[in-house]
Amino acid sequence: MSEKIICSQTGKEISGYDGEVTIDVQFSDQARYYIFKDIDLHFNDGKLDIDKSLQWEDFTECDIHEVFPKIDVKIQSPFLDDDSHTELSLKNTSCASEIDNLKLLDPYVEWATSEDDMIYEIVDFNETTQISFYELWIPSIEGKYRGYMEINFKDIQTADDLLKAITNEALANFEWYQEAEGTVRGIFENNNVGSFPAIQKTTQVDYMDSYTLIQETGYLTRKGKYDDVLSLFENFPHKLDINMLDKEVESDEWMQNSGYKNFKDFVANEYNDEWSQDLKKFLNSL
Repeated sequence: MSEKIICSQTGKEISGYDGEVTIDVQFSDQARYYIFKDIDLHFNDGKLDIDKSLQWEDFTECDIHEVFPKIDVKIQSPFLDDDSHTELSLKNTSCASEIDNLKLLDPYVEWATSEDDMIYEIVDFNETTQISFYELWIPSIEGKYRGYMEINFKDIQTADDLLKAITNEALANFEWYQEAEGTVRGIFENNNVGSFPAIQKTTQVDYMDSYTLIQETGYLTRKGKYDDVLSLFENFPHKLDINMLDKEVESDEWMQNSGYKNFKDFVANEYNDEWSQDLKKFLNSL
């Protein structure tokens, strides 16, 4: 929104006002995602064994991504002494659109999932099993902002500028009821499994085929996880068929966007830094 911010009572521009302006900010549907990497969830009789699944360092080292889908503001007029406000809706989206249908996980991952159905099934049927993830996003929605914001409008020319300033302030000072450990424990202990954005590892041999191999290789390559690529090929349960790999490269969106014509072309062009040389030699030897 590039329009100027105008005082609704006086018609004067609040944009560029040289001083602090009091703003009552209303957040809606805000969420904080705790992002766990390389996690195995262990279920016993349908209940998550949290202590076995998530160690203390997992909680302290997890990444955090915060989203603020809806932001409405009441701007106190700097030109009047009475309680006069200019109301604006700076943002009106949803959590789903904010994380862009899971594309924040990886823009080329077609096999990113929401894990509600699978976990509900494990819980409902009292299964004892293990699920492995490259990434698992656990949401906390109990966020709150306390108090008013004081924003200096000297550099605030438009509603977009104000949105950026408020978001930065919220990221720095937004408060949450619980930290990662309390949030995750509460979700699973209460069987409130919800819908978690996730990238699942294919760990079952029966489901590891050439398609999965290429998909996971592309994801791990983009993440720079060359040791994991090596492990994928070392543990591939079938005889490698170069023709099948070539076909999967031809159907992979990222590899095609990168201009790779076949598997050998992918290896030749992708693994050229010092950290991937051993992997390149291994793949060329297959």
